[in-house]
This record gives sequence, structure tokens and C-alpha cells, in this order.
Amino acid sequence: KPNLKDKVCLITGATQGIGFAIASALADEGVKIVIVSRKNNPKSIQTLESKNPDIIHFKADVSKEDEVKLMIDKTISYFGKIDLFVNNVAAHWDEPVTKITSENYFNSINTNLSSCIWACRDISKHMIKNKTGSILIIGSTSSFNPLPCEVSYRISKSALKTYMESLALELAPFKIRVNMLTPGGFITPMIKNLNKKL
Repeated sequence: KPNLKDKVCLITGATQGIGFAIASALADEGVKIVIVSRKNNPKSIQTLESKNPDIIHFKADVSKEDEVKLMIDKTISYFGKIDLFVNNVAAHWDEPVTKITSENYFNSINTNLSSCIWACRDISKHMIKNKTGSILIIGSTSSFNPLPCEVSYRISKSALKTYMESLALELAPFKIRVNMLTPGGFITPMIKNLNKKL
């Protein structure tokens, strides 16, 4: 079993759902965690801090490139390094194919896909210098199981897989591991909040 104590992990969307479960498991192992989310969730933060006090949280909208860069700079400034990056953030803006809007399409693409590309671009530079690191990208079985009104979400999650494969190949020579976790349908707040009346 690897010793993760005092490793530094940056994780997006970790105040609820799958991200919170991952953060909780890492906190149990003594990992120092930086949690980034759009909304504050004091109860989740308190739970994680009870496991490990080396946890910080700040709000950011990762659909915006400058805020992605800022979250990375803040993490390195505070802890001095990033050993692990978990790209967990995801959001749905579901619409029927006949009613797709540019706003919701680009919200989905930028939140679920572009944010990962921007983050991994800059975190990879840091990890390459250290010749170590691990990146975990959270995918979705929606890539294989189509549902109505999910086209933008499915495009973003399917593209994450091809991006992960290229990222893994390019970073392997620097001893940086890149993996994808592809969970099925868990009853998380995001799932509960989906609009079923589209």
C-alpha cells in the first residue's frame, strides 16, 4: 500500500458526491487537500477537516480559464507542490437536440472538458519538473449509454477519454501516471437536480 501521508492533492468539485467521497478517502490517508468548488459547503469541509486539518477550500468557476490558473497557483503557493490532481467537476445543462443553446452547450464543454485541459496543461508543467505525479480524471458511463437531452454532457465526457489517453502517453516518460475512473449512475446531488421535464 503506497504511503500517501503529506502528499498534496488538488481536487475539483469535492464538496459533494463522488468528489467528496474521494476527498474523504484521501483525508483518511493524511493527504493535504485543496478543494475547489463553485459553492461553499461548510458541513463537507468540517467533515474533511475532522479527518485531516491540512485542508483548504476556495470557490472558483472552472469553466473560466483564468480561475483554473488561479486555483493551481494558490495550491502551489500554499503547499509548495501538487502531487495528485483529481479532475472531478462536472455539470449538466441538458437540452433536447432541437433546443440546444450556445450558452448551455459551452457551459457543459467548458466546465466538463475545457477545465480539465487547462488544469492538466499547467499542472503537467509542475509535475514534469518534479518527474512525478498522478492525475485522475473522472469520466462517465454516459459515453456508452445514451440518454435523451444529454448530448452536450455526453460530448464532453466522451472527449475526456480521448484526451486522457493522449495525456497519459505524453506524460509517461516523466513518471506521471494518468488514469480515468468511469463510474456509473450514483445518486449524487448533481443527479438529483437534473431536470426531468425537458
